[in-house]
This record gives sequence, structure tokens and C-alpha cells, in this order.
Amino acid sequence: MIVAKDLSFSVLDKVILHETGISFGDTGVVGIIGQNGAGKSTLAKAMCNLLDFSGEILINDKSLRDISGFERASLVSYCGEMTSDIDLSAGEVIEYARVDGSENSDLLSKIYEIFDIEKIKKQKISTLSGGERQRINLAASFYQESAAIILDEPTNFLDPLHIDMLEKAIVLFSKNHLVIVISHNINFISNIAGSIIGLKNGEVIFNDEVSKLLSEGYLDKIFEREFKYFCNEDGVFIK
Repeated sequence: MIVAKDLSFSVLDKVILHETGISFGDTGVVGIIGQNGAGKSTLAKAMCNLLDFSGEILINDKSLRDISGFERASLVSYCGEMTSDIDLSAGEVIEYARVDGSENSDLLSKIYEIFDIEKIKKQKISTLSGGERQRINLAASFYQESAAIILDEPTNFLDPLHIDMLEKAIVLFSKNHLVIVISHNINFISNIAGSIIGLKNGEVIFNDEVSKLLSEGYLDKIFEREFKYFCNEDGVFIK
């Protein structure tokens, strides 16, 4: 379980997070939504100790600040955009992701299949398109197999086919792990999340089931615009 207490973070005079309190269970999918600058990525990076925050974050009742980097990597990981051209093949990036250096051939095969990696696994990262890099980045994050994985805008650069594959991976992984998904793709996140956290101006203004987000007008409040909902036998489409 991850618990954040009185979490705050500022850059110069700009408050990004303000005394935020939130908790996450051990499994399932939790979505985080909000406008640009609402504090979504800052919250995610704080939970991985990637920035200097004030307040307290506990993982399994232990302070994040007291957890070694090696142990932290087994407990929680952050997947953002891959920005550097490292001199490795796609397959090497994925296989080196496991913190303890162990191998899990069954999981690796499943990840290769889900993210359609086989035909690009020998290519250098520098030769891949944005969408291919994103698939490699996501595949490596799942293969790391941390207890909790935070995916920051995971649908970026992905085509509809590979977004469907990502959804499959998240649902599968969330049976035994916690998956936190940050996304501006409201339809994607509402389809996969069991609950959603809505941030506005660095504070949590919604933390509940997806159905309440839609039925009680919170989505409009979070984004300060009116959404329309279209229902059919496949579910709800939000525009």
C-alpha cells in the first residue's frame, strides 16, 4: 500500500502540490486526471522519490526516504517518455529492466507478444519511431515487475491497435499489481480504471469510482468545460 500525507511541492513561487493526501491499494488500476499543471506527474514522481517533496510517503508502512534505491525499484516504478538515444537494442532495453538481473522467460514472451516486440527487438533504439520507442518503454516497465507501476501518458505516440494492446497489458498486470495511469485520454482511462483521482490546482478534488465521476459532474469541474456522454452496448464514449 502507498500512502501520501500532506504532500507538497513548489517550484520557485508556484505551488504544484498542496498538502495532498491520498492512498493506494495493492492491486487494481487507478487513474489520475487533471488539467496541464494540476500536479499529476509531480505526484507520480514524488511517489518514486524522483524529486524533493515535503510531507510523507509510506510504502507498506515504511517511509519512502528510508527505502534504498534497489528496494524502491522493486516496490514502485515510473514510466514516462523515453527521451534519450541509448546504444542498446530494443530487446536489451527490455531485458535489462529487471532490477535484480533475473530472467522470467514466460513473462518476457508474454510482454513481447502483447507489445508486438518480436520484429523490432534487434533494432537499436535510435532507429525506432516514437510509437515503437513508447512500446519498448512500456514493455520494459512491465518487465521490471515492480509491485506498483506508474504510467505517465502511456498512450502517447501509440496507434489504436497498440493502445488496445496496452489496455490488455494493464488489465492483466493489475490482477496482482497496482497500476497507476496518468492520462489526458479520458475514454482510455475510464475504460480501464476501477477508480479515478481528479487533481485541480495541486489538490485532490475527486477520488472515487468512474461512474460517480461521470454522473455527478466532476469531470466538468476538473477540466472546466462541459463534456458529452454517448452510451451504447459497449459502454460510454466521452467527448
